[in-house]
Amino acid sequence: MIEMNQELRDEIQSMVGTKIGRWTVDSFCSESLLADYKKNRRYNCICDCGVRRAVRYYDLVSRTKKTQSCGCLSIEKRGKKIHRPLKGDKYGNWTIIEEVEKKDGCRIFKSQCACGYIARVRLPSLVKGDSKSCGCLRKSYLNKIKETTNG
Repeated sequence: MIEMNQELRDEIQSMVGTKIGRWTVDSFCSESLLADYKKNRRYNCICDCGVRRAVRYYDLVSRTKKTQSCGCLSIEKRGKKIHRPLKGDKYGNWTIIEEVEKKDGCRIFKSQCACGYIARVRLPSLVKGDSKSCGCLRKSYLNKIKETTNG
């Protein structure tokens, strides 16, 4: 087991609980003890928006403050809305049940269509409106067109 010297203990004690930008330092990331350089050490941090991430010590304390948030700050500065879907939120006919995974940087949600069908839907498809239902909306629309043209 790797032992911590007094300098590192003092650093950890001074960092935990500190607020830097939108990050609040929660704890020291013990896996980073193996890092060769001080600047590669990591701290477990919580962003104001709720995201948890291990952040490099150097990025937190450098003069340029390389990181001030999980990315939500720059999104807000650009004027875009941050989508933090919760259970029960509705997008078209979809109702979110739970987040199931994050694949290739894209969040995927288990969602239920108004007709009862349950599927996994990507967040961008929900937000942009690319996926409004499981296909039941299209089927009902086509049936209405058939009824009006046939009779």
